[in-house]
Amino acid sequence: MSIIIRRNNRKTFKDIIDYDLDILFVGLNPSPISIKKGHYHQGRLGRRFWNRLKQSNILKNYQDGKEDESLLRNNFGITDLVKKPSPRSKTLTEKDYLKGRKALKKKILRFKPKIICFIYKKAVEKFLNRKIKTLDKIDRKVGDSLVFLLPGIYANKLEVKNKMHELQRLLKRVKK
Repeated sequence: MSIIIRRNNRKTFKDIIDYDLDILFVGLNPSPISIKKGHYHQGRLGRRFWNRLKQSNILKNYQDGKEDESLLRNNFGITDLVKKPSPRSKTLTEKDYLKGRKALKKKILRFKPKIICFIYKKAVEKFLNRKIKTLDKIDRKVGDSLVFLLPGIYANKLEVKNKMHELQRLLKRVKK
């Protein structure tokens, strides 16, 4: 399954999305290494995202390096706030974020995922257009979708364990 598309003369990822997903994961923007490998989150830091989902038993029936292909089988999806690939977010502009905010909000309202799970703090801050002081659950909804933030890339093991348990509990709650 190819998830690479061309947009504005650049390769990027198409969304893996469907109606009424349990979770829609949202990254900041694609990295060049991920584009090169043809799958979401394939860089050193991006792999931590997949490893956390696997270790917490949230993502099931996957193949290493192709985890994104198993998302829909688990009733999950994935997208990026900004579809423009770059090695660092510093190259993204406020115009990129504004365009991404509008597009993501439309996707959320159209597809109605139960949980919008942001992979990176900067992604949720740019989406909400405000700073987040704590990594605790964000008391906010977009439409009927709950907003959740995964632990930071450099979070300690206890924090990661607690946040992943919180996501598991939230997932069980929305599946009822």
